[in-house]
Amino acid sequence: MIFDFGILTIPIVGALGLLGYSIYSGPEIVFEKVPVPHALEDQGYTSEVVTRHLTDAVRRIGEQAKSSLRSVDVDFGQTDRSMVAVSDYLHITPVIDAVRQMGGLVPYHFAGELVMQGNEVEFRLRAYPREGQIRDIKYRGPIDEVPRIIESVANDAMMVIDPYLVTLSVRRAEERAGSKDFPRTMEYIGKAFVAMQPGELHLLHNLWARTLLLQGKPEQAMRVIEQGIAARPNHGSLYVTKGLILAAQDKTEEAIATYDRGLELNPRMGDVYVALGKAYDRLGRTDEAVARLRRGIEMRPDDPANYHMLGTLLSKLGRQEEAVVAFRDALAHTSTEVRYFHEYGAALQAPTGF
Repeated sequence: MIFDFGILTIPIVGALGLLGYSIYSGPEIVFEKVPVPHALEDQGYTSEVVTRHLTDAVRRIGEQAKSSLRSVDVDFGQTDRSMVAVSDYLHITPVIDAVRQMGGLVPYHFAGELVMQGNEVEFRLRAYPREGQIRDIKYRGPIDEVPRIIESVANDAMMVIDPYLVTLSVRRAEERAGSKDFPRTMEYIGKAFVAMQPGELHLLHNLWARTLLLQGKPEQAMRVIEQGIAARPNHGSLYVTKGLILAAQDKTEEAIATYDRGLELNPRMGDVYVALGKAYDRLGRTDEAVARLRRGIEMRPDDPANYHMLGTLLSKLGRQEEAVVAFRDALAHTSTEVRYFHEYGAALQAPTGF
């Protein structure tokens, strides 16, 4: 297929390369540079600044979710600069959408602009998912609220990209704030059930069940996780959540068996080894708990939680020198868990027992 512009005829493959698609093989999410009015440029909100704030906000949502199941890959760099430059030079902006749709090389592509509406600014963003309908996102407010407007647009953009990650990010934020009811999380769970594909709803059941457990509702959580398992019986993380619910109901032996079922399906899951360590320790079988944590470290040597739990158990057994090593390893794999520093310090000061 070719595009004919009179004196310039471009094959579709050539157009894809010309417009920057040749380097789209890595990122799954691409944002074009956002044009802004001069009134905003004068206040420091240049096109590059606004676009960078937008992409950073999208990345931040994914990072805050801390999901071991999903991630986002956002590109704003040579790709969008080359696309804008070429389209401006050749005056062929109208064909970009056609190339995008026919090429089908980018799962999620976003383009938009900031415009002045009287004394207010409106951010208009269009989402072009490779699968599904084009989505329009609009937020409006005073000029001094541009950062909030960008955050709102980024949030809605991520609802197009991955409703699960947005919902998990909201849950993480409410956890950090010490929420007991998780009202925003429950609101976003409802939105995500509408937005997500049917084949992915087991992930949402998992998140929903864990949120109910945090609310102190294990019976409701069990009903929800059973729905998730019925929908996807071979997904290991669902069994970890079921095990956590059983443990909360003091059904520790059943919890261990359920964790092991999850491990059969996926031996590299993150939080299952910590859960197993706690379960065996609760039964007074701390040596077995240590053995399971060491196995977890073999499978997930980059997971600080496994080292931390191992250090906690070794310290309980009076094996302080080993505990110090485990806490040190936990610190080597994270810089955000303040409590690790305190427990490492306590282990250093404790008698060794040798």
